[in-house]
Amino acid sequence: MTKSWPWIPVSLLALTAGLLAGAEIREDFSRNPLTNGWRTHGQSSLFQWDAASQSLQVTWDSSQTNSYFYHPLPTILAKADDFQISLSLTLERVTPGTSAGKPFAFELAFGFVNLAGAIRTNFLRGTGRQSPNLLELDYFPDTGFGATVWPTVIDTNSVFNYSGADDYTLLELPTQVSLDIRMVYQGQTHTLTTTITANGQSLGPVNPVVLTETFKDFRLDAFAICSYSDAQATGSIFAQGRLDDLQIVVPEPPIQALKCLRLEPGWGVEFQGLGDWTYQLERSDNLRLWTPVAETLQAAPARVQLADPAASSPAAFYRVKAGRP
Repeated sequence: MTKSWPWIPVSLLALTAGLLAGAEIREDFSRNPLTNGWRTHGQSSLFQWDAASQSLQVTWDSSQTNSYFYHPLPTILAKADDFQISLSLTLERVTPGTSAGKPFAFELAFGFVNLAGAIRTNFLRGTGRQSPNLLELDYFPDTGFGATVWPTVIDTNSVFNYSGADDYTLLELPTQVSLDIRMVYQGQTHTLTTTITANGQSLGPVNPVVLTETFKDFRLDAFAICSYSDAQATGSIFAQGRLDDLQIVVPEPPIQALKCLRLEPGWGVEFQGLGDWTYQLERSDNLRLWTPVAETLQAAPARVQLADPAASSPAAFYRVKAGRP
């Protein structure tokens, strides 16, 4: 999986820090989030910014196509990383079994996704075998088996991490109550810990999730509020709520202190890289079509230099493609 870092005109000697700023995303919805890096996919009407309450109004409607309100991450997450998410959620209504012939529970969800995979037409959350690269919090309302909170982790091959019934918690989330939800993943122990409080008081312990020894890995590059389609599922859901005070913390981007270099006879870039990433320099004359100008480099955790020895045009632009195998 790859991400491309910003283009660099050859006349620019250093990239401004803001283009690669920080490893923290904060959103209090005091302004329209679509002007602050957020995007939608699918049924955008399911996600509405409420200027009056300064919150995001969300509808989870499984009768619709897969729909996301998402923010790209400045990195690609794998199971060795540390990252976390916290937010305020107020559920206003939660109704299961709303689609004809699908009377059982279906989830409302938010968490980390691989965007390219999540927007594919064959990404089906309801089959249990066609939704790769997820780390999310799922809530299933009660349909006779108990309301369930399930911190869910799925690998690149659509295999669920599952070590038994302790992976999920029977816990009902109240409506019309502001819930503070925090999920913390620790890469060293491969453990996902979730807490849910209301007015500073815990609603009850949520079982931690530990990745099994057979779990492969994931590649996650966006945070998303997910309204999944119930296609090929036996359950369905219609729910509405408000989100606020969202904070995402992830590792620093894999390219730091990026600068442009004048080399002989061409141009190049230099930056601080990471050892478990690959890097490739690309050139464009129009910012639309990009051409690799050097072989992919497996970097060490040190300064990395990529050169374009054939560069001659003053109108060229460069970008660095970072990949995580």
